[in-house]
Amino acid sequence: MMEHLSDSAMNGLADGELSPEKMAAATAHLASCSECTTDALARMMLKQTTAQAGRRYTLPDNLRARLGNTRDAQPAVGRGVWRQWAVAAALLVAFAGMGWWRLTPQKIEQGLATEITDQHVAAMAASAAPEVLSSDRHTVKPWFQGKIPFSFNVPEGLPEGTTLEGANLAYVGHRPAAQLIYSVGKHRASVFLMEKAGSEARDAAEVRASGFHIVDSHAAGLEIVAVSDVEMAKLRELVAAVDGVQR
Repeated sequence: MMEHLSDSAMNGLADGELSPEKMAAATAHLASCSECTTDALARMMLKQTTAQAGRRYTLPDNLRARLGNTRDAQPAVGRGVWRQWAVAAALLVAFAGMGWWRLTPQKIEQGLATEITDQHVAAMAASAAPEVLSSDRHTVKPWFQGKIPFSFNVPEGLPEGTTLEGANLAYVGHRPAAQLIYSVGKHRASVFLMEKAGSEARDAAEVRASGFHIVDSHAAGLEIVAVSDVEMAKLRELVAAVDGVQR
């Protein structure tokens, strides 16, 4: 079995902080490992998204003045920035050379995985409650009427230790989606339901990206994508419950 890059190596790669020797070894590994290439690219995309979100907010002038001379606080463009561009270029070359523009042979799109992971993290980190806060499926399902162009069913029977917390209206890949939020023991999971894109038929797919498990399934013209840090077996059981009630 191929040994994957360590978590510290992945973080150093995303931050552009690896030494030239370690950088060369990492890029050589990426050229033959789709899982590490996907993980590295996802970390860089998450880092970039976080940085962009941080730039949306600026300090008030009075607070900026208290912190000192703003010219001294401006970050200089150093080798780390250029290394990040080099890493991104290397990742893209690795993907192109291997034909791995998707997460796995089961064809979960990289963009989809990154987008739902970001939305799940945002929902879990938000202090606000879900848009519809209810564990009653008869309350959750009607709430989406008129908000999304499709209908779906919410399962009544759930795996042991799993509870429906509520739901949000979401958009995934420019498609309106229902985000069902569940607690699974001490973990939380998001299950996104949206109209299936395209006519390609494929089996359920399971991957791990950026520390999260992702399960992708299809039923009755719907795409069902679940993401959580709970163990894969439990997430698979949850998807099976949501999938089964659509058929």
